[in-house]
Amino acid sequence: KGQQQQGQPESMNQRPIFAGVAGGDCSVTSSSTMESLELGPSTAGVVGGREEAPFMAAARRLATSAKTSPPVVVVPKAWENEGNLLDNALNEVLRRTGVLANLSSTSPQQQPHDELSRHRAVSYLQRMLDKWIPRPSVAGDTKSLPANPWNRSRPTLITFGSFRLGVHRMDSDLDVLALCPPEFSRGEFFSSWVDLLKKDKSISKVHAIPGAYTPVIKFMFESKIHVDMLFARVADGAKLRSFQETRPPLSVLGEAEATTMNAATPRIEYKIDDSDLKEQDEAGVRSLNGARVSQMLLEMVPNLDSYRKVLRAVKEWAVTKGIYSNVLGFLGGVNFAILVAYVCRECPTDDPPALLRHFFRIFSQWTWPEPVTLVPIESVPPKGAPFMPAWDPVQYRRDGLHVMPIITPAYPSMNSTYNVGLSQLRRLQVELKRASDSLSSTTLRPPRSIQPRTYLQVGNGPSAERSEGESSNPFESLFAKSDFFARHANFLQVKIQASNEQDFLEWHRLIESRLRLLIAALETQDTQAWPYSHFFNRTYDVNDRDSSGGVVDQGSPTSRIYESSLFIGIRFC
Repeated sequence: KGQQQQGQPESMNQRPIFAGVAGGDCSVTSSSTMESLELGPSTAGVVGGREEAPFMAAARRLATSAKTSPPVVVVPKAWENEGNLLDNALNEVLRRTGVLANLSSTSPQQQPHDELSRHRAVSYLQRMLDKWIPRPSVAGDTKSLPANPWNRSRPTLITFGSFRLGVHRMDSDLDVLALCPPEFSRGEFFSSWVDLLKKDKSISKVHAIPGAYTPVIKFMFESKIHVDMLFARVADGAKLRSFQETRPPLSVLGEAEATTMNAATPRIEYKIDDSDLKEQDEAGVRSLNGARVSQMLLEMVPNLDSYRKVLRAVKEWAVTKGIYSNVLGFLGGVNFAILVAYVCRECPTDDPPALLRHFFRIFSQWTWPEPVTLVPIESVPPKGAPFMPAWDPVQYRRDGLHVMPIITPAYPSMNSTYNVGLSQLRRLQVELKRASDSLSSTTLRPPRSIQPRTYLQVGNGPSAERSEGESSNPFESLFAKSDFFARHANFLQVKIQASNEQDFLEWHRLIESRLRLLIAALETQDTQAWPYSHFFNRTYDVNDRDSSGGVVDQGSPTSRIYESSLFIGIRFC
């Protein structure tokens, strides 16, 4: 495609034009001799040790023989329709499942309500950070800090994860990092900042976890958006202040103006680089890594629109099949983001339908625990950054136990899937194989008889045309309801209950974080565990009978019971 013949000048009317064709026949015509050559399987050649497509081989021979100008490959209109049909078919399914919302509008009034709510949450939290001042007992005399926010470095909010990548779902968490000047501390973040959150009427269900592997504060914004907030501080506030001088503090704007500024224009965020790792402790480096990975992925993929569409599709597929949950030992958003980026970089010119096929084909055949990497593993820290061990299964025994390593591109190179277990890997491999088989056995009709929205299903038996009313879309099966409960005869049900919402939230988080241990313990020589990542929630009156037929304890002081159930398929060997 657009490859220049050796020794030929690079000009628009002398550059050969090669149009890719998936199969079948087409004609290659020289623009000077108008000679036509019919292509078939026998015209394929070998170039550079690799097999060359038939149309490319013939085009190359014809270009060599042409005396005046290189050839132009004339592609029948039907072949253009094939690519359009596949892309339209994928778009049709994604729109129907709600994955492809109209996020392209720059007008706040025309954007989806969920999108505006997230922009409002970002603006609101930034306004709160502008007003947050560390306590004197921890950060020194706050009187030395200028009251005018223009004259000092301020905490800056950086988004990452699905929202930053532009692939969030309605139920996705909003991941944010509070990057603060040197006078702020993590201790203050988990004390005075938590106090501010708890006092704010728009914030609820605040749950601080300072002892987590990556310290985090979880809370709800306006009772509908789950927010995960991390903390990190820079050693030198000069770079932070330089960035902030380009944008006014949101605390000096009205709420409506601040929301409009964020929603109507692309959000300009602080760019994290190696210099920000200086004097960071391990928790700080891990906190920065989430935002760094998101920023790097956006720069590494060759086509951002294709990347986003494929990533949305893959995430929707994983949620539908019950294999989307980092906490339960499956893959989460950042893991799928790295995998899709890998495929996009391997096939930089392919369209979304082809990339989706490649994704399932590549990773259904991947030889785990071979790691997936986007860049070489970084083991040497950048100048000024603390040394942190990079993922190395040879040097570190614990790394050698990882069953599905997906390595982050930012320093330090870490395995983002360290908590994936054998049970979860088994389910992932089965679903990847089923998806790959589904897409590889589906093709369009031959080009000369293409009809809009009509497809050909190629299976083990005779080929049969399926009409539109019979789910003719080749991507339909990817997002069909999971048949998990039909594929297993025995189940273990984990039921989580509490008599008030706050207790239920904290109890659920604790149990959810321990379920990976239970699933691992169910793996024996005689049994296999097949977990399903979806929780089934319900709320009912205390006098109602529970799902097992028993009567719920009526001694509860409240009239409502909050309940969540998780199911694990059990197979006996």
